[in-house]
Parts: sequence; C-alpha cells; structure tokens
Amino acid sequence: MAYKRSYVSLNSLSYKLLAMNNIISKSLTMLILSFTIITGVSASGNATLETPAENTCADPSLGVTYVQAYTPYLTAHALNTRAAFATVDTQGSADAQWVFQGPDFLAWTDPQEFTVPLYRFYAEATKDYLYTTSTDSNPPSVPGFSFQTIVAYVYLTQVCGSVPLLGLWDKTNGDHFYTTSQPEHTTFLNRGPWVDTGIAGYVLPVSSGMLTDDLLFEH
Repeated sequence: MAYKRSYVSLNSLSYKLLAMNNIISKSLTMLILSFTIITGVSASGNATLETPAENTCADPSLGVTYVQAYTPYLTAHALNTRAAFATVDTQGSADAQWVFQGPDFLAWTDPQEFTVPLYRFYAEATKDYLYTTSTDSNPPSVPGFSFQTIVAYVYLTQVCGSVPLLGLWDKTNGDHFYTTSQPEHTTFLNRGPWVDTGIAGYVLPVSSGMLTDDLLFEH
C-alpha cells in the first residue's frame, strides 16, 4: 500500500501563528482598558487620578474677597465683603466699631453652579456669629442661634483648588473665629480657651500679599 506524506507549509504555519498572536494581543488590550475604565484602577494596581472637569467648578474670576472683622463692643468676629462692611458703616448704626483684621478667603456673593450657601447665624445671648453650610440647601438648625442671612456661596467639598474654612470657638467669651490657615488654627487651639468647631465650608485662598493695610469701620 502506498502512503502519501502530509505536511504543512512552514510559511503558512507562521502566518497563522502571527494572526492568532495579533488577535490575542488586541483582546488583552481591550480587556485591560475596560477594567481600567470600570474600576478606576490600572493594570499595575495603582488608582488612576481624576481631575475635576472645568464644568464642575464655579468661575474663580467672579469671586470676591471676604474679610474678617472684630468688634470689641460685641466681642465678636464677623465675615463679609469689604463693601458690606462699608455699607453698614455708612448706615450710621450705633452698635460698635468693626476693626478689619485682613482678608480671609475668596467666595461668591451670588449663587454659582456647583456651590452652596454659607449661612450666617447669630446668638443674641452671647452676641456671637456662626457660619456653616448645609447638605440640603436649607439653613440647618443650630441650638442657641438664629439664622440671619446667606453671606457667600462656597463649595461643599474640597474641589477646584479650594481650601477648608476652619472654625474655632472661644468658649469663655462666646466668639467664633474662622481661618484658612492650618498653622493659625493650631496656634489658637494651643492657646485655649479656643476649641475646634470643624469645617464651615470650602473656599478659594487669597494671595498673601492682598489687602495688608488695617481698616477701621465705625458705625
């Protein structure tokens, strides 16, 4: 009986192996890409960094400088724009003298997308001002304080280059103080009778060289 010798061309085999390799490589690439998109973790195990899209930030060019002022008459600190303090001054109220203590932060006087109101509360018994935000767009209930107004619009979380507005409370004199400086916040805590009251909101920082001259608002 005669047998036929069967054989496969080496060139044909190499071509088929190369084609299969390309298919496998493409499949693995698509699998890795899909995994990264879904989980946010790269193939090496490192989380991929996400930067906020531009359309999730309020326009910083529309922000204004908010200052902190102090009145010895009430033993109280207050936050507002310089224009607001000047307006109170021209109204001739006989409450006190407001001593300007410097710029505190940048925020918005009008509602902006992606911001929330910064509410001001006042305690008549202690002549104290308190500032806070809310997660449901309504003023929260603060024991001993009455809601007064919205003084600014800020971020609810730390996004878009914002920094925390740190709160402190002088439990002896009943006075709240706010700062964006962590070292200053720590210094207050080390001095007592100041205690930490948490983060009032997230605001944009001001440059250290802005508005360095003291102002005195009399009303």
